[in-house]
Amino acid sequence: MVGPLISDELALSPVEFGWVASAFFGSFALLQIPVGIAFDRWGVRRPMALMMLVGAARPLDGFIRFLVRVRWSGCGRNWMRADLHGRSVLSRTTTFT
Repeated sequence: MVGPLISDELALSPVEFGWVASAFFGSFALLQIPVGIAFDRWGVRRPMALMMLVGAARPLDGFIRFLVRVRWSGCGRNWMRADLHGRSVLSRTTTFT
């Protein structure tokens, strides 16, 4: 039902969409038994909370790595500091067109 809509939105060929779908369903099937055991042992709340934390931490991890790379590379040295008026240095030195 939604396969063609997703394929059109992401500009995927039928083969590429098949790989995406199989990756999702393969990982889902792979985790059925360990997650079921965890649910039986600790109930649903604790494993679900842990899975949600792990899922939410991945994008945050990527953002933190980006900030560290920008800071260490020296590229962000000027735009990460603010001047006395609260505007970034980048906004004074660069025109956006």
